[in-house]
Amino acid sequence: MTRARAQLTLVPGDRSIQWRALGPVEVVVAGRSADLGPPRQRALFGLFLSQVDRPVAVDAVIEDLWSGDPPAAAMASVRAYVSNLRRVLEPDRPPRAPATVLCTRAPGYLLDSQGVDFDVHQFTAYAAAGRAALSRADPARAVGEFDAALGLWRGRAYADVCDAAWAAPEVARLEESRLSVLEARCAAQLQLGGHHGAVAELEMHVRTHPLREHGCELLALALYRAGRQAEALGVLRVTRARLTEELGIDPGATLQRLERDILIQAPALDWHPPATTPIGLLSEPGAPALPDPTEATATVSTPAELATGGAQRVVSTHVQGLSEVIGRRQELTALRAAFTDPARHGRPIWRVLTGLGGVGKTSLARAYAQRYQDHYGLVWWVRAEDPEAIPGEFRALLDILAPQYAEYTHDPVQAVHAMLANRAGTWLLVIDNVAEPEALRGLLPAAGAGDVLVTSRAGTWPDRQMVLPVQPLTPPHAMQLVTALSGDADQDSAVILAHELGGLPLALAQAGCYVAHSALDLAAYLSLYRCRRAELHRQGHAPDYPATVATTWQLAFDQLSVPARALLNLLAWYAPDTISLDRLLTADTDHLKLPEPVNTVLRPLLTDALHRHQAITELISYGLLTRNSPGGSVTVHRLVQAVTADQLTADNHHGAWIDAAAALLEAPAPYGQVPG
Repeated sequence: MTRARAQLTLVPGDRSIQWRALGPVEVVVAGRSADLGPPRQRALFGLFLSQVDRPVAVDAVIEDLWSGDPPAAAMASVRAYVSNLRRVLEPDRPPRAPATVLCTRAPGYLLDSQGVDFDVHQFTAYAAAGRAALSRADPARAVGEFDAALGLWRGRAYADVCDAAWAAPEVARLEESRLSVLEARCAAQLQLGGHHGAVAELEMHVRTHPLREHGCELLALALYRAGRQAEALGVLRVTRARLTEELGIDPGATLQRLERDILIQAPALDWHPPATTPIGLLSEPGAPALPDPTEATATVSTPAELATGGAQRVVSTHVQGLSEVIGRRQELTALRAAFTDPARHGRPIWRVLTGLGGVGKTSLARAYAQRYQDHYGLVWWVRAEDPEAIPGEFRALLDILAPQYAEYTHDPVQAVHAMLANRAGTWLLVIDNVAEPEALRGLLPAAGAGDVLVTSRAGTWPDRQMVLPVQPLTPPHAMQLVTALSGDADQDSAVILAHELGGLPLALAQAGCYVAHSALDLAAYLSLYRCRRAELHRQGHAPDYPATVATTWQLAFDQLSVPARALLNLLAWYAPDTISLDRLLTADTDHLKLPEPVNTVLRPLLTDALHRHQAITELISYGLLTRNSPGGSVTVHRLVQAVTADQLTADNHHGAWIDAAAALLEAPAPYGQVPG
């Protein structure tokens, strides 16, 4: 790292060409600003600069330069602009010699930054060096590095072309990086005891960016150390109110803890001079362990490598060790087609695999990642079932990509996003088991040449085009799976069992593994299943599934509201494929007598349309119910029905629910409605 850093600091004047994007786009040759030509030619250079060291397709160039409405001569114009830019970028290139800076590279052009001072790369290197200094408890060095990074800025990034749609992701990424460095500089200043001087800078920063929690945290701490405790608490309370009003969220744990500490005047908030021995060299109890070498294979980039886009290969071990996936060729093909869309324009593409718990969403995501991992330079897996653990999943990746400042950063998710946005080559991020669309807020990278694959049981998503529903296996594939895992070739029993289990991969795998590790064959298991279903739902370990049929939906069951659970209890007793809710829940129930305790919980669904629709929506959101059509027909998977019925039977409530289901089925339809 020291040698790479010295090259940046000791010999900047030796470079003959400089590219600048942290302000108006500029090329400096031998100390003089070069003429980049007319506006569209200048915009073309800005476009290449935003994708530096990555090939840009000609079709994308034409689409972006003319905002989707190119003239007939667009191709000829692009070639002329490229020719002119090559003369600017390589003024000493002999005639007919091949271009080495703005190169022709299928399917278009590539701007090669080798041997060039590019201010974006310099900014990234200075910022990384500053964070490394902070991690070594050297705040004075950190302030110097951060000052050097911020000193490169001459205004808004890509200022003269920033209004173009293609520039927006890169401009946003760089602005986020600048703000992060500014906050890191203030943090270093606070470590040096400069809280009085930091207050003015942070007040302006928070006034301009009031929703940045880290900036608010630093300002409150600076005010407290400056003896202004009431103002510090005021900043935190205004921030809390603004987050609640504008975003509908509470402050993060760090801000909440800081408010508590200020109220009790915790000694930990007081300033202490930096230690003479860098903290990074001390071995302290409880210090974070080094990244688990089995979690991913990687080498560490230096700041210079980070600045020039150098990227090591990283593959999470969650991708490895998958059992054979049967019957998912169509889904894998659809995912690959979506992720190879040439119209990404430097932005990540994301898709969501949705479906019932146990239908195989995670296995499908792993199968995709495993099959196509050679197409990605980075494949990382984030387990999202516990929202509080998600930052740790990203920090583990940050420990690999940039260990020199991973410990310092307060927001590992955004830090990883920034690195992915500037990473050479493609990457794949799998976010597994997201509870609901809202839980994705802040987790999806906004820029970079990558793909994001999400799995979720949630059945409702704002953008349906991004959703790929995962269905139970077809009968032939279900039979293939259960015979393969059981080792029993009895196809007749396999067909019947596949139907009984509704083609659900979890149930099929659980049954197949139970047979494989017991004295039963498929025929005997089928016979036993019909009389001991509830017990068998708890038996057998299915590879690639952490839960059994009996437990996989329990978390969703526990979170259901009373009306939603009542609706599920009712639907457990009907044929699963096509249940007409309009017919059942709008029946003429004025004289209908329902048994208790069913009547108490079910009556609101029958008499209040709002309660009814809320319960239906809730079951759909948990993936427990599928709407077949707007007319009210729904499907409940037969195993969801079975587990629900088994729970009611265990509680001795099944008789009342069966009677209620029969009574509603026999109740007369409302006036004017034909029973269906």
